[in-house]
Amino acid sequence: TFYSGDSLKNSACYGNNGLRNYDANENDMIAAMHMNELELCFECIEIRNPANNKNIIVKVIDKCAGCPPDGNNVDLTPFAFKQLADINLGRVNIEWRPLDKCP
Repeated sequence: TFYSGDSLKNSACYGNNGLRNYDANENDMIAAMHMNELELCFECIEIRNPANNKNIIVKVIDKCAGCPPDGNNVDLTPFAFKQLADINLGRVNIEWRPLDKCP
């Protein structure tokens, strides 16, 4: 899925441990995922849409409020979502994997 508007404000991975607050924008290549704490903050993941074989890399910077704790759901900015699928679909099946480091 994707998230936009006020949901992009005050990304959970910022504003603590001396980091300034950060409001993401709809053109960032970022993601939100379910987190118990902030364990996935600043991790990069590669996401693939198996329906069309398109891939993107995004950085996790926020908690996904509506994502179940199974770890299979990723919320993207509209720009990132459009790189994988038609935004009018709203939700697509994906595969993702963590990267050792961000490019």
